[in-house]
Amino acid sequence: MSMELTTKVLDISVLLVINFASQQNQVPVIRSLIITNTSQEDWFGLTLSILTNPAFAGPLTYRIDQLKAGEAYAINCPAYSISTAYLAELTEQLLGTLEVLLQLKTSAGIEEQFSQNCPIRILPFDFWGGITYFPELLTA
Repeated sequence: MSMELTTKVLDISVLLVINFASQQNQVPVIRSLIITNTSQEDWFGLTLSILTNPAFAGPLTYRIDQLKAGEAYAINCPAYSISTAYLAELTEQLLGTLEVLLQLKTSAGIEEQFSQNCPIRILPFDFWGGITYFPELLTA
């Protein structure tokens, strides 16, 4: 099961729950991520940063040279490396956050920033999110 969070600029679909089985089976944490330029100006030097809190995965950065006014740029299922050691050592479930930050400059030279926080339940090694979250992992 995934959750979709939409702002005018960032449209993100992420898993609600991650665990060791999802990591081992390479289930993407980020199902889709779309950046939409909703302004009347072109955007330049876009930097998209993805961080987690707690640090169950390393930081991820994308750079986009330009996004014209009204255009959308899709990053589908970006590879995101979840720490095997972090999940293996976890003994209690946690509520974590996937933080997405977009920084850019407009054609007028103005710097702008957009962000979105997505909650994610992080389960320990021997927990399972249930059939609602991972029906495809029943046989794994």
